[in-house]
Amino acid sequence: MKDNNSEKKPAGNRRTFYCQAVSLLNASRPVHVCDVRHYFWEMNSSKESLGTAFLKRLWGIFQFKIRILFGLTEYPLAADRKVTPVEKLNLSPGEIVEIKSLQEILETLDSEGRNRGLQFMPEMMNYCGGRYRVFKRVERIIFEATGEMISLKDTVILENVYCDGKAHNGCQRNCFFIWKEIWLKRIVGN
Repeated sequence: MKDNNSEKKPAGNRRTFYCQAVSLLNASRPVHVCDVRHYFWEMNSSKESLGTAFLKRLWGIFQFKIRILFGLTEYPLAADRKVTPVEKLNLSPGEIVEIKSLQEILETLDSEGRNRGLQFMPEMMNYCGGRYRVFKRVERIIFEATGEMISLKDTVILENVYCDGKAHNGCQRNCFFIWKEIWLKRIVGN
Protein backbone atom coordinates (compact mmCIF):
# COMPACT_ATOMS: atom_id res chain seq x y z
CA MET A 1 0.00 0.00 0.00
CA LYS A 2 2.86 2.41 0.74
CA ASP A 3 4.15 2.22 -2.85
CA ASN A 4 0.82 3.34 -4.35
CA ASN A 5 0.27 6.27 -2.01
CA SER A 6 2.11 9.53 -1.72
CA GLU A 7 2.35 11.89 1.19
CA LYS A 8 1.20 15.50 0.86
CA LYS A 9 2.75 18.38 2.73
CA PRO A 10 1.47 18.67 6.30
CA ALA A 11 -1.70 20.72 6.77
CA GLY A 12 -1.27 22.15 10.25
CA ASN A 13 -0.17 19.32 12.53
CA ARG A 14 -1.83 16.61 10.42
CA ARG A 15 -0.23 14.71 7.58
CA THR A 16 -2.53 13.99 4.68
CA PHE A 17 -2.10 11.37 1.99
CA TYR A 18 -3.63 10.73 -1.35
CA CYS A 19 -4.25 7.71 -3.49
CA GLN A 20 -3.65 7.79 -7.23
CA ALA A 21 -7.19 6.53 -7.86
CA VAL A 22 -8.61 9.56 -6.03
CA SER A 23 -6.34 11.91 -7.98
CA LEU A 24 -7.89 10.72 -11.24
CA LEU A 25 -10.72 13.17 -10.61
CA ASN A 26 -8.24 16.02 -11.06
CA ALA A 27 -7.17 14.61 -14.44
CA SER A 28 -10.69 14.17 -15.80
CA ARG A 29 -13.71 16.25 -16.70
CA PRO A 30 -17.40 15.79 -15.92
CA VAL A 31 -19.39 13.73 -18.41
CA HIS A 32 -22.69 15.21 -19.51
CA VAL A 33 -25.68 13.09 -18.53
CA CYS A 34 -26.60 12.56 -22.20
CA ASP A 35 -23.07 11.56 -23.27
CA VAL A 36 -23.05 7.76 -23.33
CA ARG A 37 -19.74 7.20 -25.17
CA HIS A 38 -17.91 6.15 -21.97
CA TYR A 39 -20.48 3.40 -21.38
CA PHE A 40 -19.70 1.91 -24.79
CA TRP A 41 -15.97 1.97 -24.02
CA GLU A 42 -16.56 0.15 -20.71
CA MET A 43 -18.92 -2.35 -22.30
CA ASN A 44 -16.56 -3.01 -25.19
CA SER A 45 -13.82 -3.91 -22.69
CA SER A 46 -16.04 -6.51 -20.95
CA LYS A 47 -16.24 -10.23 -21.76
CA GLU A 48 -19.95 -10.03 -22.57
CA SER A 49 -21.50 -9.18 -25.90
CA LEU A 50 -22.00 -5.48 -26.45
CA GLY A 51 -25.79 -5.87 -26.42
CA THR A 52 -25.86 -7.84 -23.15
CA ALA A 53 -23.42 -5.48 -21.47
CA PHE A 54 -25.45 -2.47 -22.66
CA LEU A 55 -28.74 -3.85 -21.33
CA LYS A 56 -27.19 -4.78 -17.95
CA ARG A 57 -25.61 -1.34 -17.62
CA LEU A 58 -28.82 0.43 -18.64
CA TRP A 59 -30.87 -1.61 -16.14
CA GLY A 60 -28.37 -0.91 -13.33
CA ILE A 61 -28.37 2.83 -14.00
CA PHE A 62 -32.17 2.88 -14.19
CA GLN A 63 -32.48 1.13 -10.80
CA PHE A 64 -29.89 3.47 -9.25
CA LYS A 65 -31.66 6.61 -10.51
CA ILE A 66 -35.07 5.37 -9.29
CA ARG A 67 -33.66 4.67 -5.80
CA ILE A 68 -32.21 8.17 -5.64
CA LEU A 69 -35.40 9.77 -6.97
CA PHE A 70 -37.55 8.12 -4.30
CA GLY A 71 -34.96 8.28 -1.49
CA LEU A 72 -34.80 4.51 -1.17
CA THR A 73 -31.90 2.70 0.45
CA GLU A 74 -30.47 -0.68 -0.52
CA TYR A 75 -31.18 -2.20 2.88
CA PRO A 76 -33.08 -1.35 6.04
CA LEU A 77 -30.85 0.42 8.51
CA ALA A 78 -30.53 -0.68 12.09
CA ALA A 79 -31.73 1.22 15.13
CA ASP A 80 -30.17 4.53 16.13
CA ARG A 81 -27.31 3.36 18.35
CA LYS A 82 -24.81 5.76 19.82
CA VAL A 83 -22.25 2.97 20.29
CA THR A 84 -22.06 -0.12 18.12
CA PRO A 85 -20.92 -3.52 19.42
CA VAL A 86 -17.40 -4.90 18.98
CA GLU A 87 -16.22 -8.47 18.43
CA LYS A 88 -12.54 -9.40 18.15
CA LEU A 89 -11.74 -12.61 16.31
CA ASN A 90 -8.04 -11.82 15.69
CA LEU A 91 -8.33 -13.38 12.23
CA SER A 92 -5.19 -14.22 10.27
CA PRO A 93 -4.64 -14.45 6.52
CA GLY A 94 -5.64 -17.88 5.20
CA GLU A 95 -8.40 -18.55 7.76
CA ILE A 96 -11.86 -19.44 6.45
CA VAL A 97 -14.79 -17.33 7.64
CA GLU A 98 -18.51 -17.21 7.00
CA ILE A 99 -20.15 -13.84 6.52
CA LYS A 100 -23.08 -13.52 8.92
CA SER A 101 -26.66 -13.16 7.72
CA LEU A 102 -27.91 -9.70 6.80
CA GLN A 103 -30.14 -9.64 9.88
CA GLU A 104 -27.18 -10.46 12.18
CA ILE A 105 -25.12 -7.70 10.57
CA LEU A 106 -27.93 -5.14 10.77
CA GLU A 107 -28.01 -5.71 14.54
CA THR A 108 -24.44 -4.34 14.71
CA LEU A 109 -25.05 -1.12 12.73
CA ASP A 110 -26.03 2.41 13.64
CA SER A 111 -28.67 4.47 11.80
CA GLU A 112 -26.15 5.28 9.02
CA GLY A 113 -25.35 1.61 8.39
CA ARG A 114 -21.98 1.77 10.15
CA ASN A 115 -20.15 -0.16 12.84
CA ARG A 116 -17.46 1.88 14.58
CA GLY A 117 -17.36 4.21 11.57
CA LEU A 118 -17.04 1.53 8.88
CA GLN A 119 -20.05 1.35 6.57
CA PHE A 120 -21.68 -1.90 5.55
CA MET A 121 -22.06 -1.19 1.82
CA PRO A 122 -25.23 -2.26 -0.03
CA GLU A 123 -23.23 -4.50 -2.37
CA MET A 124 -21.89 -6.45 0.62
CA MET A 125 -25.34 -8.02 1.06
CA ASN A 126 -24.61 -10.26 -1.94
CA TYR A 127 -21.95 -12.09 0.09
CA CYS A 128 -23.97 -12.70 3.29
CA GLY A 129 -23.92 -16.39 4.26
CA GLY A 130 -20.95 -17.19 2.01
CA ARG A 131 -17.62 -18.66 3.08
CA TYR A 132 -14.38 -16.96 2.12
CA ARG A 133 -10.69 -16.97 2.97
CA VAL A 134 -9.16 -14.02 4.83
CA PHE A 135 -6.77 -12.23 2.47
CA LYS A 136 -5.21 -9.77 4.93
CA ARG A 137 -5.80 -7.65 7.99
CA VAL A 138 -6.43 -3.93 7.54
CA GLU A 139 -4.99 -1.58 10.13
CA ARG A 140 -4.82 1.70 8.20
CA ILE A 141 -6.60 3.26 5.24
CA ILE A 142 -6.60 6.64 3.56
CA PHE A 143 -9.97 8.36 3.87
CA GLU A 144 -10.42 9.52 0.28
CA ALA A 145 -12.53 12.58 1.10
CA THR A 146 -9.88 14.21 3.32
CA GLY A 147 -6.62 12.37 2.56
CA GLU A 148 -6.34 11.56 6.26
CA MET A 149 -4.73 8.28 7.36
CA ILE A 150 -7.22 6.41 9.57
CA SER A 151 -6.43 3.54 11.93
CA LEU A 152 -8.82 0.59 11.94
CA LYS A 153 -9.31 -2.20 14.43
CA ASP A 154 -10.71 -5.70 13.95
CA THR A 155 -11.00 -5.41 10.16
CA VAL A 156 -10.01 -7.70 7.29
CA ILE A 157 -10.18 -8.07 3.52
CA LEU A 158 -11.54 -11.34 2.11
CA GLU A 159 -10.31 -13.10 -1.04
CA ASN A 160 -12.47 -12.73 -4.16
CA VAL A 161 -14.96 -10.38 -2.51
CA TYR A 162 -15.23 -7.18 -4.56
CA CYS A 163 -17.61 -4.27 -4.96
CA ASP A 164 -19.59 -4.58 -8.20
CA GLY A 165 -20.40 -0.86 -8.16
CA LYS A 166 -24.14 -1.24 -8.84
CA ALA A 167 -25.11 1.03 -5.94
CA HIS A 168 -22.42 3.52 -6.97
CA ASN A 169 -23.67 4.46 -10.44
CA GLY A 170 -21.92 1.50 -12.06
CA CYS A 171 -18.45 2.22 -10.65
CA GLN A 172 -15.86 0.00 -12.37
CA ARG A 173 -13.09 0.14 -9.73
CA ASN A 174 -13.87 -3.32 -8.24
CA CYS A 175 -12.49 -2.35 -4.83
CA PHE A 176 -12.07 -4.86 -2.03
CA PHE A 177 -14.61 -4.55 0.76
CA ILE A 178 -13.32 -4.02 4.28
CA TRP A 179 -15.10 -6.27 6.80
CA LYS A 180 -15.47 -5.75 10.54
CA GLU A 181 -14.76 -9.00 12.36
CA ILE A 182 -18.15 -8.72 14.08
CA TRP A 183 -19.73 -9.35 10.65
CA LEU A 184 -17.87 -12.67 10.30
CA LYS A 185 -17.81 -16.15 11.91
CA ARG A 186 -14.63 -18.20 12.12
CA ILE A 187 -14.99 -21.63 10.50
CA VAL A 188 -13.03 -24.22 12.45
CA GLY A 189 -11.80 -27.47 10.94
CA ASN A 190 -11.35 -26.55 7.27
